[in-house]
Amino acid sequence: MKTQHASLFSYNLTRPYPYWWFTPVTLVAAFALTAVFSYLNYAANGFELVVTTSSDPNGTIADLSALHGLPRLLTGKYRPNCQPVSLAAGSKFFTNSTGLKYEILKVSRQGSTDILPALTYSNNVLDHCMVTKVELEPSSQDRTANQWSVSAFGIIVRTYATCNISSSYGPITFDILNSYDLVPETATVNFVSQNKSARASLWWGESLLSTYWIWSTFEISKNHTLPDGDSRPGSNNKISKAHLAFHPDDSSRDILDTTFMRLAWRMLWEGAGTERGIYWWEQEEQVVYASEYAKRDIWPSNWWLPAEKLAKSAYSTVLVDLGQAEWSNILLED
Repeated sequence: MKTQHASLFSYNLTRPYPYWWFTPVTLVAAFALTAVFSYLNYAANGFELVVTTSSDPNGTIADLSALHGLPRLLTGKYRPNCQPVSLAAGSKFFTNSTGLKYEILKVSRQGSTDILPALTYSNNVLDHCMVTKVELEPSSQDRTANQWSVSAFGIIVRTYATCNISSSYGPITFDILNSYDLVPETATVNFVSQNKSARASLWWGESLLSTYWIWSTFEISKNHTLPDGDSRPGSNNKISKAHLAFHPDDSSRDILDTTFMRLAWRMLWEGAGTERGIYWWEQEEQVVYASEYAKRDIWPSNWWLPAEKLAKSAYSTVLVDLGQAEWSNILLED
C-alpha cells in the first residue's frame, strides 16, 4: 500500500475576495497608516534640541508647544525645560523678585569645609537665608565729580548673606554679597525693577535705603572733623574714610530693639601734611551698640543712629528680596 506524505507545515486554499472595494480600501488604509506613523515618528524624533534665551523663564516649562495634547511617550524628548546654570564665585545674579543684584562669594556643601568651584542652580528654592553682616564704608576719597556734586561723602553699603539650596548632591550652602550706593561712579541702578503695587516691600526698602543714605552722608559731611583738644594726635584732624560693621546679635530677635546689631568700626583720620592715623572702637571701652555711642555722646555722636538705621534697612531689604519671612524685618507686618 502506498504511504501518504506527512508534513509539519500546512496552508489553506485561497481565493479572490468577493467584494470589489476591498483592494482600493486596503491601499488607501496602508498609505494613510504610513503617513500617520511617519508623522508620529517625526514628532517624536525628527528634531534637534537647541538652547534659547527667554525673557519669560517662568513660562518655559508651561509652554509645551503644539504637541502638548499628544501622549508624553511621543513628546517626552520634545518638551522644553530649563537648563541648569553654573554660577562660579564672582558671578552676579538677581532673584525672581528682580530687585537687588548679588555676587557669589563662596559655595560649599552644608556641614563641610569643602569648597565647590561653582553653584549649579536649576529652579531651586532659596532656603534659610540669613544676613550675617552689614558693612558701611563712608569715604570722601576717590570720588568722581558727579558724586561730589551730590555729597562730599559717599557710603557703600555691603550686605553679606548665607543661603541654602537642596540639590542632587545634598544641601549646598553659598555666601552672597549685595552692594548698594545711591550715587555710584557709573550711571547704574541698584534695583533691577520697581513696582510699588506688586512688590511694595521692595519699593519701601529702596525708599528707606535712599532716605537713610542721604541722612547718613549729610551727618558725616557736617561732622567729620575731630574737635579741638581731642586726645588723638593733632587738632582739627578730619575723618576721610571709615568702616562700620554691624553684626546681628543672636541675643536679640526684634529688629526694633537697639541691641539688635552689634557694632565694630575703624576710622582713618588725616591731619596736616602726611599726618594720619586710625581711630577704632576698642579705644571707647568696647561699647558694642550704636545707640550706646549716641547716648554717651561719643564722637562722632551724630553718625551712629543714622548709620544703624541704614544698616537695618539694608538687612530688611535683602531678606525681603530673597523671600525670607522668618526673621524680624521692618518691612513686614508682625
